[in-house]
Amino acid sequence: MMHSSNGRAEALIPIIILGGWSPGPLNQMKRFLQSRCVFIEPSIPTPPVGCSWCLDKSVLALAIVLIIMFWSSGRVFVAHGLQSMILRLATMGICVFLVRLCVAGIVRGSVAKGVRVVKRTLQQNRDNVKIVVGFSWGGGVVAELIRQGVVGSTPGQPSALLIAPTTALMSAVALQPDTALQVEVSSDSVHVFHGTHDKEFCPHADRWEQTGARVHWCEDNHLFLQRSSLQEIKRTMLHLLERQQ
Repeated sequence: MMHSSNGRAEALIPIIILGGWSPGPLNQMKRFLQSRCVFIEPSIPTPPVGCSWCLDKSVLALAIVLIIMFWSSGRVFVAHGLQSMILRLATMGICVFLVRLCVAGIVRGSVAKGVRVVKRTLQQNRDNVKIVVGFSWGGGVVAELIRQGVVGSTPGQPSALLIAPTTALMSAVALQPDTALQVEVSSDSVHVFHGTHDKEFCPHADRWEQTGARVHWCEDNHLFLQRSSLQEIKRTMLHLLERQQ
């Protein structure tokens, strides 16, 4: 609880936070909003970091394909005859193709599970959540929630703040179109932060300019730890909080 200027107690505002392969600016953001917000941080798969994504069925398929691949590679060197060697080389080629599909399946499954986790969290909090924040991989999950019309799409839904969302990278690995190319918003409820020195993790950040979202360009890298970037994130969060009240 917090106390307003007239002495009345006010409830803290629930905010969902989805991290990535590192916390990036999220810890700093929580510090400067701790007097106004309560932070809900559901656990989502973030491959290749963590372990929860290892439960995906595509991981089992990948393990089976790799076993076959290693067995075939060993047989190539002891093959007798051209026909036998060609067959085993073909088997290895097919296995490489299947490995690629399995990796895509892992990413797709992890994003889908992250979306289910957030939807369940929203239901458990009875629509009290006002903002959903996603950094890096978490930003990619929030982008998918926007695409599905869960957040940031219509009045009454939680606003969305995406910090360095790795949608282009995630979609490329998943063999799918970039989520930024499938999102269209027409309100001030979606804000996207990108760093001008973050080409490795966010190679096509400019695609967000076409979505209708408010895009903030900061002189920063993927971690977003520059003071000016943190101040801009703080201003945006306060703005979104005021809109939701």
